[in-house]
Amino acid sequence: MYKLEFEGDQRTIGYVLEDRVRKSPDKVFGYITGETVTYAQLGERVNRVANSLLESGVKKGDIVSIMMSNCPEYIYTWFALGKIGAVEAVVNTAFKGELLEYFINYGGAEVIVADEDLVERFCDIQDSLTELKKIIVRKVPSFEGKIPDSKFEIIPYKRLFEGSAEDPKSERPRYMDPLAIMYTSGTTGASKGVICSHNHCYTAASFYIEALGLTPEDKIYNCLPLFHMTGQFLAVLPTLVLGTTMAIVERFSASKFWDDIRKYEATVFNSLGSMFPVIWMQPERDDDADNPVRIVLTVPAMADVERAFEKRFNLKLIQGLGSTETNCVALTPLDEETPVGSIGKPLPHSEIKIVDDDDNEVPPGVRGEFIFRHKEPFTMMSGYYKKPEATVEAFRNLWYHFGDYGKIDENGFLYFIDRKKDCMRRRGENISASEVERVVNRYPGVGESAASGVWAELGEEEVKISIVLKDGAAPIDPVDLIRFCEEGLPWYAVPRYVEFRSDFPRTASEKIAKYKLKEEGVHDNLWDREAAGYKIKKR
Repeated sequence: MYKLEFEGDQRTIGYVLEDRVRKSPDKVFGYITGETVTYAQLGERVNRVANSLLESGVKKGDIVSIMMSNCPEYIYTWFALGKIGAVEAVVNTAFKGELLEYFINYGGAEVIVADEDLVERFCDIQDSLTELKKIIVRKVPSFEGKIPDSKFEIIPYKRLFEGSAEDPKSERPRYMDPLAIMYTSGTTGASKGVICSHNHCYTAASFYIEALGLTPEDKIYNCLPLFHMTGQFLAVLPTLVLGTTMAIVERFSASKFWDDIRKYEATVFNSLGSMFPVIWMQPERDDDADNPVRIVLTVPAMADVERAFEKRFNLKLIQGLGSTETNCVALTPLDEETPVGSIGKPLPHSEIKIVDDDDNEVPPGVRGEFIFRHKEPFTMMSGYYKKPEATVEAFRNLWYHFGDYGKIDENGFLYFIDRKKDCMRRRGENISASEVERVVNRYPGVGESAASGVWAELGEEEVKISIVLKDGAAPIDPVDLIRFCEEGLPWYAVPRYVEFRSDFPRTASEKIAKYKLKEEGVHDNLWDREAAGYKIKKR
């Protein structure tokens, strides 16, 4: 089994990359969206980008936003920033309008690296972007449009390759210095930036490697976006830390999935959201079990088909508990028979309790909230960016509070029950209810709205929006409302279900009792855009 190879200040992107380039220069690091990249090529291109960024004025501690689809340039940029001690702030490629404005201004980056076909979104809101000065533009081969005039300096990404191939002459970051800002789903208000140190990211990869029993002979397949923790910390970084090879494709495709797995001889992949049920529901083939995969991390799995999935595809499923803030803290043990529906046991580096509303530990079998703390320094978030009060609240009584309900059995196996936080998860994406409501509430005639998650046929949540109209307002056409939502929300956050009510169920303090809306689930009084044949555009 792999053991942690690097210690202290060796646990930085730059050090690990240089070590791998020195030991295995000709080995393929990745087959990345059609391009083959060796470790030597990776090291050279990262250095060129790092030196170009330094020459442009980016320095240690500066935040640079990245808004790109899966591509080699994403990794070059991310690693280059880490090598010179700058910080990447991830931006989901589905963001636009008010939501995009919030994230760019909150992060405060003066520079963003973005796909060519996304630049117009910044131009549309340029008067509201207070800090952004430069956009480094990656050319997208399929894009046939034109970049509009704007107040920003537009720099072609290819210029970054003109920098020196030598190691950048800059102050090296330490293992506790920030590497990335990843954003939460904004469950109780605006989204928060999670500050992830180099060691946080390194140990995320290492804990994953150890728990899954990976070796340098394993090959990792990734179809998840690189602006997610899973794509970065649990796919790209394990590849680098192991010194092995990975394959990255642009996005998940059910029809191409197993062909890609066989093509790249992948032995490991991660599954989020609806990937698991979509893979399961594909027509059975005689060669389903004839594939190179031996182990899969899936969050969540459909409990009723876990064992059948493993048998059909001849692999082992691993489930777990974790978050961007905490790293993986519990995973299915490799050497024990795990009960169906369990998300595993705590990892050796972590302490987990199940507690009541007053943080008192509850007995086995009793529902409570997951709380957690690490045994090692700098292996979880360094705090929420610009939100010290939220950081203190999350660490109430010196334990990190997940906001998820679960239980533990007599044998120490954990079970997820439900989310305490006001958020939903759809298609592998966390969705803030408040962000959906903020857009819906701008629609003419809406008096008050409440977004809630309801379980649907793919074994994950769909978004339901419940609306009370203003007094005297005319009825709202659900189709027009959904079109309006498409303009202001990422595609995955656009509600599927719409309902109109005379009032909401409320708590004693007159807050909307969203758990009751969730309990009502899908019923006959809902308008369903999928049943109505309305198709959402995904870009």
